[in-house]
Amino acid sequence: AISDISDADFTVYSPNLYLAQPNQAGYSWTVGTSLYIAWSGSLPSASTVTIELSRDNGSTWTTLTNAAPNTGGYSWTVAGAATTTARVRITSNEYAGATVTGVPFTIFVPSLTVTSQSSTMSYPIGSLVPISWSSNLCTSTDVRIEFSGDGGSSWTTLVAQLSNVGSWTWRVNAAPTSNGLI
Repeated sequence: AISDISDADFTVYSPNLYLAQPNQAGYSWTVGTSLYIAWSGSLPSASTVTIELSRDNGSTWTTLTNAAPNTGGYSWTVAGAATTTARVRITSNEYAGATVTGVPFTIFVPSLTVTSQSSTMSYPIGSLVPISWSSNLCTSTDVRIEFSGDGGSSWTTLVAQLSNVGSWTWRVNAAPTSNGLI
């Protein structure tokens, strides 16, 4: 009987993936911003992955890319409808079973609505006018308040940077107009 044994030990392993981001409870991403999807694992660097997004906690999936290089990161500009049950899934294109699904996170569409001024109001020059707004942005987000005296064709900044606290008082210092907007 003729036989031989390998000249050196070799490794047999199960390829795997780990999702680093977004994979923490409480993540919230704004439509229009860039989300960096980060992963690691034991896949060869020359392999590729498919990255998918679910907006319904994993019931259905939409492909973001089907051939991302296995570099450990992919930037995606957040788009689509708001949801509190978004999830990311990454799957190896070469190794069956190497897949990872993240925890649910929130995708939201930012909104800001002026709630205090209407066409039926008028303000004397020099008066103090409360300006209020509602928003789904956090209070650490800054807002800018502007005034237009020509129905929105041009704008003058009243305050360039203000915490999103929902109100601010303006001392009217604009020229007389019947086309004022905040």
